[in-house]
Amino acid sequence: MVIRDVEQERLSRLEGTYEQVDRRLDGMQRTIDGLRGEMNSRFDGLRGEVNSRLDGMQQTIDGLRGEMNSRLDGMRSEMNSRLDGMQQTIDGLRGEMNSRFDELNNRYNTLVIVMVASWVTLMAAIITMFVTFLLNN
Repeated sequence: MVIRDVEQERLSRLEGTYEQVDRRLDGMQRTIDGLRGEMNSRFDGLRGEVNSRLDGMQQTIDGLRGEMNSRLDGMRSEMNSRLDGMQQTIDGLRGEMNSRFDELNNRYNTLVIVMVASWVTLMAAIITMFVTFLLNN
């Protein structure tokens, strides 16, 4: 019986130790679960912050893209306006050159007519003088 009492006492101590270990393990499990929850919460917060910053960066990029496109459109419009102005200037110069060419052409035609008329008059005078000379001799 003494052996049974000793075994019973040992068994009671073991059960008490197991209960103590079980309580400690439960405490550790709760601590780990708490840490896991805190870690997940912090990761969720970090993920939200990163996403927020990415969204802000995307908005900044979109704004810069819009501003760049606006400036390029303005430059394109200004360039087209200047090209149109240059084309109008070229057209004006072309018209002025054509007008001056027509004026020079008219002067040349007038000069040719005057020269031909002078030549005809000169020839008529020479023929008249020759005929007069022949008739007098």
